[in-house]
Amino acid sequence: MNVPTKFAVFAPLFPPATLGGGPIRTLKALVDSVPTDTQTLVFTSDRDMGQSNPLPVRSNEWLAIDGVQVYYGTASSLRSYLRGLGEVRKERPEVTYYNSFFNPRFSLFPQLLGRIGFWRGAQILLAPRGEFGRGALAIRPLKKRIAVAVYKMLGLHRGIAWHASSVNEAEDIRAVFGETTRVLVREDETSLPIVAEKPPAARVDGPLRIVFVSRLNPMKGLDLLLRSLTLTQATITLDVFGNSEDLKYVQDCQELIDELPVNVRCTLHGSIAPESVRGIFAEGDVFVFPTAGENFGHVIAEALSVSCPVMCSDVTPWSDVLRQAGCEVLGSRDPQEWSIAIESFAALSPHEVRERRRAAGAAFDCWSQVDKGEHVFALLARSAFV
Repeated sequence: MNVPTKFAVFAPLFPPATLGGGPIRTLKALVDSVPTDTQTLVFTSDRDMGQSNPLPVRSNEWLAIDGVQVYYGTASSLRSYLRGLGEVRKERPEVTYYNSFFNPRFSLFPQLLGRIGFWRGAQILLAPRGEFGRGALAIRPLKKRIAVAVYKMLGLHRGIAWHASSVNEAEDIRAVFGETTRVLVREDETSLPIVAEKPPAARVDGPLRIVFVSRLNPMKGLDLLLRSLTLTQATITLDVFGNSEDLKYVQDCQELIDELPVNVRCTLHGSIAPESVRGIFAEGDVFVFPTAGENFGHVIAEALSVSCPVMCSDVTPWSDVLRQAGCEVLGSRDPQEWSIAIESFAALSPHEVRERRRAAGAAFDCWSQVDKGEHVFALLARSAFV
């Protein structure tokens, strides 16, 4: 059997794009950590999420970015987009890796081309990035059901392999495509340090400092957090950082912010540079994240890496790690229960907060030092499916 060594990665966003949040950083880490005998090409957009102006890169040509060949195509121009696909084809990839299922330009259409032989029989490895989680499928469900039905009708699901970031995501994939679906489970890559940054010597006295860092869309649960804060009596500051991905949702959240009681002060800061994320968490007391589901949750790893405690939904691969750290893991979407958990954290003494931070950092250290196994591309070469 010939072992594939040339992988073409298709992704709607890649650095220097930032507005897509953690998935961009995860993908960069995956590309940067490929086996030494593997060549990786990236085909991506020359626009950041929702932006009309191009990124500060040369468009529609191959560029060497940190040792990886990247093609930033103008996907809004059909001619430029098709030319970019042709440039990838010239490289004769042996595997096409799709960093999304539902994206039409960077997943569905290229896969359709593959079905008619455009990629000369290249294997397909598809990472849906949590798109088949129950919470994700509940958003615009009819549109997604139609897309899956057409995908199956065209037979695009036959003979492909899936990359799941956790056993739970593997189950989500099989729930949609059947129990015999070939799924390779490998936790996502990160470029985080091996040892967590230690917490400050003492907590600065004052209100409880809650941090929320994520894209602003219904999946991430900012609205649930805001509803819970309307029920609290504690003095709290909430700092929200993230790209306004869904403007209607952001407007709804702003209305909730306007209704917060006087004991809660909330500030929307907008998007931030990836290199600033860990510094933001380091300044907070707790990261409250009522997400409706994460296939990995890079932002959780970032919080723990600076010893920031996390209060999170029980729909991520991090639940066991967070419980080990003494963090709160909630299985409810009831604002009242989240309010009670927040009130309990706000009632902790400075010493108890510091101990929570120490436990968060220690849990990160244990997680980061566990052998994650071979890179997903190496596993594909060995057909290590589960």
